[in-house]
Amino acid sequence: MDFEKGEKGQFKEEVFFNLSHDPMGFLGSAFTLLKVNRFFIQLFGIENKELSEIQFEKLFHLDDLKTIRGHFSQLSNGSTVSFESRVFNANQELKWYSWRIIKDENKGIYFFSGVDITPYKTNQSVLEEHTEKLLKIIELVPHPIFLKDSSAKYSIVNQAQADLFSTTKNDFIGRDDNYFIKNEEELKGVHASDQVVLNKKKNIILPEQVITHPNGKKKILYTSKIPFLSNVNGEVNILGVSIDITEIKNSETELRKINFELDSFVYHASHDLKAPLCSLEGLFNLINTETDEEIRKKCVEEGLKSIKRLDVFISDLTNLSRNNRMVIVPVDIKFKKIIKKTLTNFKYLKNSDQTKVSVQIDKKVKFYSDKNRIKILFMNLISNAIKYQREDNDTPFLSISVKVTEQQAEIEFRDNGIGIEEKYRSKVFDMFFRGTVLATGSGLGLYIAKEVILKLGGKISLTSEENIGTTVSLQIPNLLYQANTND
Repeated sequence: MDFEKGEKGQFKEEVFFNLSHDPMGFLGSAFTLLKVNRFFIQLFGIENKELSEIQFEKLFHLDDLKTIRGHFSQLSNGSTVSFESRVFNANQELKWYSWRIIKDENKGIYFFSGVDITPYKTNQSVLEEHTEKLLKIIELVPHPIFLKDSSAKYSIVNQAQADLFSTTKNDFIGRDDNYFIKNEEELKGVHASDQVVLNKKKNIILPEQVITHPNGKKKILYTSKIPFLSNVNGEVNILGVSIDITEIKNSETELRKINFELDSFVYHASHDLKAPLCSLEGLFNLINTETDEEIRKKCVEEGLKSIKRLDVFISDLTNLSRNNRMVIVPVDIKFKKIIKKTLTNFKYLKNSDQTKVSVQIDKKVKFYSDKNRIKILFMNLISNAIKYQREDNDTPFLSISVKVTEQQAEIEFRDNGIGIEEKYRSKVFDMFFRGTVLATGSGLGLYIAKEVILKLGGKISLTSEENIGTTVSLQIPNLLYQANTND
């Protein structure tokens, strides 16, 4: 190594020095600093006469010594190794240097040359800090964020994106959407939008992107995709941000449903409230003009029926309102008492005295639910089974079975009444639906039953055959068990 070149400035600010061979091991006591250039003297603030007094290991940062020893062990005659390490200058400032070492086995010496890379390392540190902050910001955003490369493979994702598919961030890296999206139509839509961004370099907005979650549930996303030019290779990447609008869309759907039901409710309610009143008005006018006592008596009977229909309708409206606004109050449900009281209330209902009712209750554990809502269910379903019996049936019956477990109550109402025509079965739980011309109720019974079941977090189903009978099945969660589980 030509130290004179260094003195003449051909290697500007490059630190040169050489060391004698160290038989005791690198940085041992026999290490001798032989010759240095002026930049070495300037860096460490020493004079030539002080070279023999320098403890060479004190020049390097203590944490770098092990790495430097490793590089020395790799050297053979004439070979070169390069590494970076920290040193303290004359002002005890920490500097970064990039070093090269050459070993001359014949002369028994090492040649060192180093270049100050402190500005580069400082910029690198700042860049790493900014990158770390940016990644933290991306993680703090509660919406899915991702970056895909020019082949539409994921290179960066945040936790929200990983949560969208119930996987990890590392699972995304290097994979494309074929791995995560199994629905063919959904996958085609993703590929098509990616290609527009990559090929046409255009922003894309997917206002309602549907993605099927691994659990089978649909997610609706508002997704923006933006062309992002890589500073590394100049290729177009895809920067994407999604907002989960599933709840918003579900709320819109629910709002439309509510508005439709409200319109339907107002129309039917006004009709069903007005009809009995019109009937009563006509009957009273007839009574005022009629002198025949039998006809007047018949008018009174019909008037009472109209009042009864009006009372039933108002009662159903009250039950519907209570179910929508009242909180659930779990209590120990006594099914036998509820069934007995309900049957007593319907003692004078048409067909009640001819209908044979059988009850089977299998209840080995306590069952907690909302008593008022359970009563509404039994009143509506028992009254339907009794009212809609066939006139030609000599042995009408209603079978009620209740089976209680820690998880739920399974309740079944089975009758041999008029049944429901096949074309009407899909509509039986609709508001104001009446499945037969014989129906005299409000058309709210099964609708209310469905709404009550939904409020309790249960399920309701119906099977029926015309002139054979109907079976209504309920599954109602045991709120006592749920409370214990949550605890």
